[in-house]
Amino acid sequence: VQEAIERLGYQPNVWGRSLRRGESRVVLIIVPNVSNPYYAPIIAGTEDRLHEDGYSGMLCITNAEAERRALYLEFLKDGRADGAILMEPARDDPHVTGMARHYHLVQCSEYCDNQAVSHVSVDNLAAAREVVLTLAGLGHRRIGFIGADNDFMSTIARRQGYLDGLRVLNIPPREDDQTFAGRDYSFASGVEAARRLLARLDGRADPEWLLTLLSVLPLNTYTLEEWNEALSQAAGRRVFCPSYRTLSDYLHRLVLGVQ
Repeated sequence: VQEAIERLGYQPNVWGRSLRRGESRVVLIIVPNVSNPYYAPIIAGTEDRLHEDGYSGMLCITNAEAERRALYLEFLKDGRADGAILMEPARDDPHVTGMARHYHLVQCSEYCDNQAVSHVSVDNLAAAREVVLTLAGLGHRRIGFIGADNDFMSTIARRQGYLDGLRVLNIPPREDDQTFAGRDYSFASGVEAARRLLARLDGRADPEWLLTLLSVLPLNTYTLEEWNEALSQAAGRRVFCPSYRTLSDYLHRLVLGVQ
């Protein structure tokens, strides 16, 4: 039989096999966007594990639109997918909780306020509180907060952790020290939120802000034009870096306090 398979160049019909077995071996990976670098390593790790287990991942981008998310989840009903990993459901989404009663759903990072739906996430509240306490340990007393204009559980937990940290330090929270970026976590909305927050201060960013960028982002995540615009706004003057090498040198000098 094997000789005949090789001689005829036979290839099994994957879709026919899936239909016969009643499974697609496909898992939906539902994200709000792919411009946010936060999602990249999660998607890569998910794809690696699915491959090890004989599954394929289908990347589904919703642009944070509930209608698109619902459309993708319909793939579970007609057998085009065996399960779904969601990274962006709102905390009170009844459609997600309803689908979880009948299909394989796991929420990653973001999750609904319903313990009946499985989820994997970090402790955003404790993390935000630790950030505030760490900044205070470095001598900072006026600590700002930039959240997102959505009702995701992570957004709520991060702000609560921020407020808890201030409470531990006996620092009264100030409305002027808090602002919110767009619901989709886009870089542009983050820049605009930072601009609003800086306008309430002295118009300059503390070096720790830039150190955070260096720690969590590869420089080429964003274009040089985007970096130059953000740095100019933070510095309160025109900043122009013609290459990523000069950008890296500029950021390190700024963090170290070298002009």
